[in-house]
Amino acid sequence: QTGFAASCGGGFFAPSLAVLSAPPTVIGGEGFISNDLSADPSTKSSYSIAVTPGAPSPVSPASCNGAGAGTLATTYYVGADPVGSGGIRFFGMNQGGTIYWSTAVIPVTQFGAPAGAQPVQ
Repeated sequence: QTGFAASCGGGFFAPSLAVLSAPPTVIGGEGFISNDLSADPSTKSSYSIAVTPGAPSPVSPASCNGAGAGTLATTYYVGADPVGSGGIRFFGMNQGGTIYWSTAVIPVTQFGAPAGAQPVQ
């Protein structure tokens, strides 16, 4: 998300994994994340991963990879929850950049530390 915001989103965040995985339309290349994470949610390494965007900004520009003007987010939360017997830890992160973990589902938190979660050390 940080790379996307700095180089493609005009300082705004991608509202979905699909937008993060889309390659830039003008110069080509690869997306900001791999194609196996191109849907919300995506499953990888026994975790279900999903982005929960904050409010879209009406002043956000069109992104370099096809997201329309006014659709990019001002904040985001990404969570990774174990599926099946894949693990016992839940993970989450927002634009603050700290990865948090818990043994229970972490609530979507757009700002600050999620309740009941610990920073990954």
